[in-house]
Amino acid sequence: MPSLSKHSIKIIFICYSCFIASCDTKPRTLSAIASDSIISRQDSLRIREEVDSTTQSIIKDALFDTAGLSTSPVKVVNTRLVKREYSNYKDISITYKNVSGKDISAIRFKWYGLNAFDEPADMGIGSVIDKGFGSGFTDDELRSGKTSSGEWEILSQDAKKVVLAWPYEVVFTDGSKWKTSSN
Repeated sequence: MPSLSKHSIKIIFICYSCFIASCDTKPRTLSAIASDSIISRQDSLRIREEVDSTTQSIIKDALFDTAGLSTSPVKVVNTRLVKREYSNYKDISITYKNVSGKDISAIRFKWYGLNAFDEPADMGIGSVIDKGFGSGFTDDELRSGKTSSGEWEILSQDAKKVVLAWPYEVVFTDGSKWKTSSN
């Protein structure tokens, strides 16, 4: 049986509590029902906010999972936002190095960025759930010990800085693969 994270356990507990609270079958007067429904709406809003917050936290933790990155055959050397010509949109540029003893045929990257208010920026995925994150890949061969860079179109209007960029999957020319622990 797969193990549950503490965030998953929190969501299950909240859902279970909501279910138990909704099973109350005691007969009540009309004023008691009206009073309960006011409280229920307030509780419902609070619970909804907690569930949304916990869900956002779980998604962010899952997307930000870099477990196993210390063994990566690719090291990100530099990241920067690149302003597009003739527009206010920005793209991302990543410089990376093959630190393994093998030649690489493909690399998948993830990145996370913030806007001027230190809030998650639009970094290419475009979803409210995973705002701040983006991803891209290259299938240009990278020989052992060599450095290369790539630019990915993220069309961000609000990105101010790249907080982190990392490889999460690498395919070597011999067909073998490396992945972060979370993939």
